[in-house]
Amino acid sequence: MSHTELSTDILDKFTKILCVGFCAYVNLNLLGCFKEVKTMSIPTMFGIPNCDTLKKAKKWLTDAKVQFEFHDYRKQGLSKKWLTSVEQTLGWEKMLNKRGTTFRQLSDEQKNNLDKASALELMETHPAMIKRPILSHNDTYYVGFNAGMYAEIFSQ
Repeated sequence: MSHTELSTDILDKFTKILCVGFCAYVNLNLLGCFKEVKTMSIPTMFGIPNCDTLKKAKKWLTDAKVQFEFHDYRKQGLSKKWLTSVEQTLGWEKMLNKRGTTFRQLSDEQKNNLDKASALELMETHPAMIKRPILSHNDTYYVGFNAGMYAEIFSQ
């Protein structure tokens, strides 16, 4: 294969890969083939918009020019399947917001008898009982906001 044919072949491959769209990135092997094509997920932040911690997290993402989606628990709801998935990663104890008004209004009996099933049921019924924000990125969930943690998450 001549250099011209090789260059044309590389250009053709490069043009095809660009058609995948802006949600993919490419590690190009300059010898004429692609080593990797990997789709990148757009992070999703879950929470309630008037939460101060969530506002800080959104500002950090915006300032860092990280494109993200926002899912409002109250307006868009949440499913038992989603709660179960997050619980499997984080654990229900880490997800449960015990500092909020909704949790404090529970009876002592409800608070003392919490287990995974009852906590997930309460969080499904009362989304304000879920710590905020929960960030979904690259098939992993993160809870809360810390600038150092976010810098580490998005440096990869």
